[in-house]
Amino acid sequence: MKTYLNLLPQETQRAQVARLRIRQWSVVWLLSAGVLAVLAGVEWRRTQLAQQRREAAEEHYAPIRKLQQSNRELAERIEVLQKRESLALSLSNERPLLALLGIVGRASQAAEGRVCVQQLQWSEARRDPHTGEIAMPAALRLDGLGLDYLSIARFAAALRDVNVFAHVQVNASNSDDQDSRSYSIECAF
Repeated sequence: MKTYLNLLPQETQRAQVARLRIRQWSVVWLLSAGVLAVLAGVEWRRTQLAQQRREAAEEHYAPIRKLQQSNRELAERIEVLQKRESLALSLSNERPLLALLGIVGRASQAAEGRVCVQQLQWSEARRDPHTGEIAMPAALRLDGLGLDYLSIARFAAALRDVNVFAHVQVNASNSDDQDSRSYSIECAF
């Protein structure tokens, strides 16, 4: 039972109740905001520590990453060298004439079309019948014309750069024509 009587107008009573509720809920909201701020700060600190640990681990891992990159580059280089080696071995074992024509054609491109191959002579390797060892290695002889000694030298250098031949020997002499030089190149396997 009430022991008092509120004579304030209805609107004022509502305003008082609203202020009281606002004060009560604002305390609850402020406390909640404070707790959330503390939780957010703790989570932010955890994130910072995790990021520092990750950066330290990445710094520690950086040399390994460089080694892995170096290993990949070396593996690619090894693969290229193995392909070149297998090409040289396949040519030295089989020596298909078509492949030799391709090599000669590519070498003539290095001479910028200033070299003409007139004769290509192939000789197989000869083995000693008694020992079975190679008595005379396989050889390729190219005879032709070049506009000048420089183009012949470029042609021979391109043949050397293929790394198929053990040695490339150039013999050049003047021809009857003043505009060209005859040459003879011997390539041994």
